[in-house]
Amino acid sequence: MDALAIRYPMRVCPAVLQELARAKLEARSGGACVVLAGERFAVERQGRRGKAFCAVSPSGRVFVGEGGIIVDLAVPFLASRPLAEAVNHAAEIAAHFAGSDSETPAGQVQELDLCVDLAGTTFSEADREAFVGRLRRMSSFRTEMRRTRNGPIVTGLHVGDRRNLIFALYNKTEDLRGKRDSSRPTMERAGWMAHGWDGEGQVWRTEIRLRGRQLTELGLRSPSSLPEHLDPVWQRFTRKTLRLVLPGTATRKERCEVDPRWAVLQQAVFTQSGALPAVRMHRARGGATWPQVIGAMVSRLAGDGLSQDAAEGKIRAFLRAVGASDAAVDLTARVSAGWARLGGAASESAEALAADRSSVEHANPRMMMAEHLIQGMVKAHVAGDVEMVRIAYDALGWIVGSDAAPRGTVVEIGVARNGVPAPPSPGARRARLATLAASQGPACSSPSASRPMQAHGGEAERNANGVRRRFDPRGYDGA
Repeated sequence: MDALAIRYPMRVCPAVLQELARAKLEARSGGACVVLAGERFAVERQGRRGKAFCAVSPSGRVFVGEGGIIVDLAVPFLASRPLAEAVNHAAEIAAHFAGSDSETPAGQVQELDLCVDLAGTTFSEADREAFVGRLRRMSSFRTEMRRTRNGPIVTGLHVGDRRNLIFALYNKTEDLRGKRDSSRPTMERAGWMAHGWDGEGQVWRTEIRLRGRQLTELGLRSPSSLPEHLDPVWQRFTRKTLRLVLPGTATRKERCEVDPRWAVLQQAVFTQSGALPAVRMHRARGGATWPQVIGAMVSRLAGDGLSQDAAEGKIRAFLRAVGASDAAVDLTARVSAGWARLGGAASESAEALAADRSSVEHANPRMMMAEHLIQGMVKAHVAGDVEMVRIAYDALGWIVGSDAAPRGTVVEIGVARNGVPAPPSPGARRARLATLAASQGPACSSPSASRPMQAHGGEAERNANGVRRRFDPRGYDGA
């Protein structure tokens, strides 16, 4: 096992947080340590992984925040003792942060790396095309190369994404050469030699890194059940998720024989031999919550005009019929408290609202505009603005005189600014009227600004000329 991180969601003891805060201040000027579960941890100057505090010891790192802790066990610690003992040590650390009065919560595995080392063989770039399986179909390989005198050589193959399952096949002997800490290469080489390594050949590591939903679907979230799940998960990965085959041994690539190097990996054992491939547990599809269901039913029944009492009775009967909890049934009254807001109280005036909508829909736009012009003309006359009265009077004449225009014709009104008439908009098909608002400056003195453009002739134009003669603004004397 190359990595194991366990998260403990809980409320951390305030006294322990204060102790870590003091140690963090001391760490800025020098070394500061705290004792956790009988082990000394060095407190770092800054937190990591979204936690305020970080403490390091030979057994691993501990990331501490107010809402919980993460225990990241070190690889040498995992390699030197049974997995169950390492998991118990992490639980003891979590119990220290929970305090004496609180119960230690159950931990959840957050990161897990399983690896098997293979000596006496090597892999090349050509092996990329020899992989088959579900993981190979979903992702593409990324190759790591190293330049040498004899040309570039492959040092690793990686596939997957960082959030879920990642497969890594890389030259571990080459990787250890770049380590600054000599203790890690010494430990790895001692383990290899204990299992028959000659100390000269290459050692390639096959590693699967499990994160996120993969841990849940493979039953790896509980730390106490890890020993009995490691071998089934490894068998599933090497036999179903990904395989290295010998191309050309069958008509289809998926039916080709397994590569002898991969067959050795399939025989690896962590805690128990003869394990069958793990069965992936698919997540249950989530549905609407009871508050959402009740809210939708209340909205629907209120829109139909049902009274609050009648609707609540129907909803309660439905919830009892489908076996909803008592809490969901009691929630009905609270959700329906806003009945008037949802439309139940407004149902009595629904006919009146419909009538108002129909009157608005069938209103004549020209008559509405004429009413606004009349109101504006009256206000301008009271204010003594004779020029504005003439403009409104002229516009009113054109609107009232356009009875010959067919229904549905849009009459466009342009606005002149500083004596310059507004340019015609594209697509205008009728005579446009240039008018002027009171807040946009003096009236336009240009004859073309107060006269409709002669875009079209015919009956509409003759009617407009007749209306202009009847509503001649020069005949208005301001009385």
